[in-house]
Amino acid sequence: MESYKYFKKMRTERGLTQEEVSRFLGYSSKQIVSNWERGTCMPPLNKLAQLVKLLEMDKEIVMDIFLNETQVLLEGHLREKSRRTKKRA
Repeated sequence: MESYKYFKKMRTERGLTQEEVSRFLGYSSKQIVSNWERGTCMPPLNKLAQLVKLLEMDKEIVMDIFLNETQVLLEGHLREKSRRTKKRA
């Protein structure tokens, strides 16, 4: 499952609004949570422990999601860099 789907699922199952989650994490706007739930960005690592606790998320699932998504991003980035390097050679 992608992180944005998991975060939204857990938030709605807990009956929390985006604004409530934002305020709990110290943000003044619900936009940041909206961005996570749309997949435009991921929660910063320094807020992740609070988010896991608030939404009662399984730590193993969160770690798996973050590791998988990071791996996909890195692989894509490295492939792109490799293509650019080959074109120059």
